[in-house]
Amino acid sequence: MSAPVFHVADFGAKGDGVTDDTAAINRTILAACQAGPGATVRLAAKRYRVSAPTKAGAGQYCFTVSGAKGLTIQGVAGATELISSSFKAGVFGFHGCTNVYMRGLTVDYDPLPFIQGGITAVDVSQGTFDVQVDAGYLAFDVLVPPTATWEKSTGQWGVVIERATRRFKPGTPSAMLIDSFTLLNSRTWRLKLKHPVEARTFAVGDAFAMRAVHGGSALLFAGCNGAVVERVMIYAAAGLCMAFVQCEGDLVVRRVTVRPRPGTTRLLSGNADGIHCQAVRKGPLVEACHFEGMTDDGMNTYARTLMVTKVVSPGELWVQHSSDMRVGDRIQVLEPRSGLVRGEANVVSVADHQRIMFDPPIVGVSTSTNILTGLVSLANPLDADVVYNLSTCGAGYVIRKNYFGNFRGRGLVLRGIKGLIEDNVFERTSGPGIAIANEPHWPEGPVPRDIVIRGNQLREVGLDGGSCHGGALDVMALGLNGVSPFAGVKNIRIEKNTIFNPPAQGLCLRGCDGVQLIANQIIADNSRSFPSSLGLSLTTCTHVTVTGLVIHDQRPKTRCGIEIQPSVAAGETGVKISGLKADLVSTALPVLDRRSNEAIKKTPK
Repeated sequence: MSAPVFHVADFGAKGDGVTDDTAAINRTILAACQAGPGATVRLAAKRYRVSAPTKAGAGQYCFTVSGAKGLTIQGVAGATELISSSFKAGVFGFHGCTNVYMRGLTVDYDPLPFIQGGITAVDVSQGTFDVQVDAGYLAFDVLVPPTATWEKSTGQWGVVIERATRRFKPGTPSAMLIDSFTLLNSRTWRLKLKHPVEARTFAVGDAFAMRAVHGGSALLFAGCNGAVVERVMIYAAAGLCMAFVQCEGDLVVRRVTVRPRPGTTRLLSGNADGIHCQAVRKGPLVEACHFEGMTDDGMNTYARTLMVTKVVSPGELWVQHSSDMRVGDRIQVLEPRSGLVRGEANVVSVADHQRIMFDPPIVGVSTSTNILTGLVSLANPLDADVVYNLSTCGAGYVIRKNYFGNFRGRGLVLRGIKGLIEDNVFERTSGPGIAIANEPHWPEGPVPRDIVIRGNQLREVGLDGGSCHGGALDVMALGLNGVSPFAGVKNIRIEKNTIFNPPAQGLCLRGCDGVQLIANQIIADNSRSFPSSLGLSLTTCTHVTVTGLVIHDQRPKTRCGIEIQPSVAAGETGVKISGLKADLVSTALPVLDRRSNEAIKKTPK
């Protein structure tokens, strides 16, 4: 017996791009859910206007689907469009579903959930600039309504984009915080920067784009067991493009395109990450996708930060919340001030959603008498240790044959463990193409380990004004005050990657133990100027092997091919280099080893 198919037209959907078809599509989804596993909701090659409840925010969606099993929502790839009229709401929110499939749909918004316009004046002394909003876009006071505290938020920011190329402008801040906006005339607004000095980085004629904040995800999967998103196009998103929260089972994202709508002058697509994985038990397979135009990272995967509120014994802790903790899970305890990993253990008991017992015991865990009620980025430094559930950090992710380019943020920012990143292209991102790191000032972890990065191309990534300090590919263990003095990131293999025109550094390793660099290439010309540049940087590392690294760097301010900081372990215990080929300007050394204050003037054999 064939599985039932429910056509939205049979439930009253018009698909004329004018009629609001939300109710009709909802009726179709309800009927399919009632029919049981295997049912399909079929949408024709039409434009369906949809909307969320009045005054919808991040928690509301045009379509909320709960408890569905084996449900498929199927359109015609490239021809079935869902156009949301609710610029702050999400489109699909799946909650507690099992094996759901989303195929062949295009998601867009009208009105759009962001503002863009041309910069018509800049006053460096006052830290202000004027923006003439492009026709067809919402005004600043509609998209970002002022409140008593909005200007203090770290979420109200925008980016500068080259109007001609529609790309992030090199040298500008990754995110410019806006203190206030004032209407000058019908379409022109004066924006005041929180950091006035940033006005020096752009000029009249550049474009400025600003997202709405706290918007819903285009596609949300929360508490689901198995989900597939395939041949879907997302031209705009009020928040995250795709979000997987506390999911398990197979998560697949294949042949998905996120980009500004072709044939338009749009500068942005999604208002946040392309893919956002929070507390998932099995990392996703992301394959043959295209990500462009977002205002945040291409993909982020992590476990939530659980602050220690009480230490009962070395084998028992109370944490802020542990709703995703199960017996048998493995945890990592971090002292966030220095970035020291105190240890890992297996959970043997969970009670009261906060109390966890584990084995083996972990000694030295500390808490505070003044626990924050929540973790907020850039808030007061944490004075308590934190716990990460390694079983919900997205372990086992595979990111293969994708394109990540032309957006504000990092190509990948991955805190999880046991991942594979291969055969991807990263191009013109404002931050690093790949960032493997913990960030204890942000409520995401753990310290990563057991990751393979191979066969990728990173082209002119790290465009923002802070890129003089980092690499195209960063692997780092961090504390609240910067690089951790402990080598916490472990077992990383970086093989056969090619980096074209990197920022100040091609590869940057900080706080690493057990990194293999095999047959990588760094190719740079003099098209990007930095105060100083180099190929590979090592800080606070041990057990690093560098084999067959090729560096061609003719930038005039290149100081060396490889720089080894004094914090790297002594001798070949710290780093062993073989087969280095360094084609550098005459003033640069192949290897600069600062451990002994003596430069290695000859290329190691």
